[in-house]
Amino acid sequence: MALLPSDIIFYVVLIAPGFVAVMTAVSLAAIENDISQSVLLIWSLVSSVVIDSLFLEAYQSLEGPIESFEALRSLFFTPFFRADLILIILGLSVVVGVVYAVGILADLPGRLRRSIQSTAHIKYNPRQPWENFMKGARSIRVKTSDDELYTGDVVEWSRAGKPKEVRIEQPYRYSLEEEDYEWVGGESMLFLEEDIDRVMLREEDERPSVFQRITSMLGLSSEESDETVGISGLKTGLQQYKESDSTITYLLMILLAAVFLIEILVTAFRGLGTVQIFATGVFGVYPWIAWPLSPVLHKGILHFAASLVGLTVVGLPIERHWTRKRYTVFLVLTGYATILAGAAMLGTFSDQQLAFYGTSGIIYALAGYSLTHLPRKHNGLDLVEMFAIFIGFVALVSVLVDPFTGPYFEPRWINGGHMSGFLIGAAVGWFELSGCDL
Repeated sequence: MALLPSDIIFYVVLIAPGFVAVMTAVSLAAIENDISQSVLLIWSLVSSVVIDSLFLEAYQSLEGPIESFEALRSLFFTPFFRADLILIILGLSVVVGVVYAVGILADLPGRLRRSIQSTAHIKYNPRQPWENFMKGARSIRVKTSDDELYTGDVVEWSRAGKPKEVRIEQPYRYSLEEEDYEWVGGESMLFLEEDIDRVMLREEDERPSVFQRITSMLGLSSEESDETVGISGLKTGLQQYKESDSTITYLLMILLAAVFLIEILVTAFRGLGTVQIFATGVFGVYPWIAWPLSPVLHKGILHFAASLVGLTVVGLPIERHWTRKRYTVFLVLTGYATILAGAAMLGTFSDQQLAFYGTSGIIYALAGYSLTHLPRKHNGLDLVEMFAIFIGFVALVSVLVDPFTGPYFEPRWINGGHMSGFLIGAAVGWFELSGCDL
C-alpha cells in the first residue's frame, strides 16, 4: 500500500524531534569532537522516543486517550492539518536540545564519569584527551622527539580530530651548558605532531572554565556552584522580557486568557462537554458575538496554549521593532483579515454554517514578519530574535506543505488563516511598514 502524503508527514513528525534536539545540542554546545554517525543516529532516535512520549502523555492528559494506532496516525490531521501540534513538538524538541547543550557545557557527563571512577580502583587522568589538556593550559613545557626541552605560553593548539600541534609565544629552550632556559628568539614557535614527544603543564590558565562561566552567568559563585541552584539567570531573562516593552503583546495574551476562561465557564454551566462544542456552536446561535470575538476564541487547552507559546516566541521579541500604534493596528487588522481568509477558504468548498476562529493567523503573521525583517535589517541579533527567525522558517515550511496534505478540495484542505497571516506578515516585513527604527 502506497504511503499517502499525510502518512509521510506523520512519520517525519514522529522521528524528526530527536534529530532536532541533537542538532540543537551539537550547535549550542559547539561540540568539536568527531561523533560517529551511528552514535548520532541512536542518540537522535532515543531522543525522539522521549520527546514523542512526553508530548503524547501531555496530549492524552488534556484531550483524552488515543485508543488506536489509526487514531495516532490521524492526530495531526483531525479535523484539519494541526500545525499548532507540530509547532509544540518542535518547541519541545528545541527545549530538550537546550537541556542537552547545558548538560554538555556544564560537563555533567564528565562529572558523572569522575564520580563513578572515584569509587573504582582506576587511575584516570582528567586532562586527557589532547584538547581538554590544552584548554586549561597557560604555560607548558614541550619535550621534542630529539630530546630538546622548550617552554612558553600557549597561543593556539589543534582541535579535536586534527594532528597534535601547538604554538607557544616567547619560546625558551633548556641549555645543558647553562643549566637554565635561554630565549630562542622570535615571538612564537610552532611544534608539529612529529616534533612532539611529550607536553607537560607548567601553569594553568586563570580563565574560568565553561562550567564556571555558566554558573557565573546564573549568578553563582564558584563555591556555590556545586551545591546550590542559581535563579538569578532566570530573573535576568524575565527582566529582559519586561524591558523589551512588549505591553501590547502582554495585553493580547491577557485578553486571550480572559476569553478562554469565559469559554470554560460557559461550557461548564451549559453542560456542553467540551470547549470546542461551545466555540464552534456559538457561531450558529450568536453569530453577532462569535465573529467579533473569533480572533481570540479557542477550541481547547492545547489550542489556547499554542497561541500563548506563539505570542511568547514571536510576539514579545518582535514588538520592539514596531511603533506601538502600528503594532496595535497590525494585530487587529491581521486578526480579522486572517479570519476572513480562513472562512472564505472554508466557504469555497462548503455551503454549511461556517465557524473559523483562533489567534494562529496573527502568530503566522508575526512569524512571517520575523523571517523577512530581522535577517535583512539587523545584525547582532539576540537569541530570542534568532529563535523568532527559526519559527518564521518553520511557519514558511508549514504554509508550503499544507496544500499537499489533503484532504483535497474539501473545507479543511488549506488553512487560509495561516497562509494569509504569513503572507501579510512577510509583506509587512519586506516592505518595512512597521516603522522600525532600531
